[in-house]
Amino acid sequence: MKLIHYYPSIYSLFKQKMESACAESSFVLESKELEDFEKHKKDKFEINPLLKYKSISKDIEKNLGNNILIADPSVFFNKKNIRDFYKYVLNFKDQDICIARNLKRNSLNASVLKIKCTKKTLALFNHITQRIKNNKSENPEEGVINNVLKEWKERITLSEFNTKVACTPFISSEAIRENYFAWVVQIKNEGSTQSKLYDSKVKIVYDHRFITKEDYAYYKL
Repeated sequence: MKLIHYYPSIYSLFKQKMESACAESSFVLESKELEDFEKHKKDKFEINPLLKYKSISKDIEKNLGNNILIADPSVFFNKKNIRDFYKYVLNFKDQDICIARNLKRNSLNASVLKIKCTKKTLALFNHITQRIKNNKSENPEEGVINNVLKEWKERITLSEFNTKVACTPFISSEAIRENYFAWVVQIKNEGSTQSKLYDSKVKIVYDHRFITKEDYAYYKL
């Protein structure tokens, strides 16, 4: 299965950690550098949501007949469990969509997203792209995703990843962290530039001992 990791150019830590985690897995990793939103003098998002969903539609069209897994910039896979994660994702190969849940907000979150590439899911993501384009809110992605998937619930098959694939900040218990498959490093980013946002996320990874002090000094901007 192809794993497509979207990232802005400055997210070197997460790109390299993704490559390391997938090196001995059955995932075929495709890292895609998407244009930094900051270049458009925006600092609300890691990646322009409209650009992200246009890219997802293109990737669905290129991979018709197959399944793909999409990962956002600051997704962090547990290298130790990557093979088990691959086997777990295969359980959903016949589902149109499998999506993670933001446990903190109790809503669906597309930071980790499995898609069965068909003309139906292509139509779905083209529709999501148009809805995001028309949405005038500051953060349209999560609201649009939740609303559209509700509207399409009779037309698609949809499953949720279990809590080992979580879209919440790192938790303090090392014993629990050992069992996760994939994590998303999320922080409040109002008023932050992408450089500051990235450095804050690198610090979170360091504070939870996923990288060494030397790595932290190397990766931070």
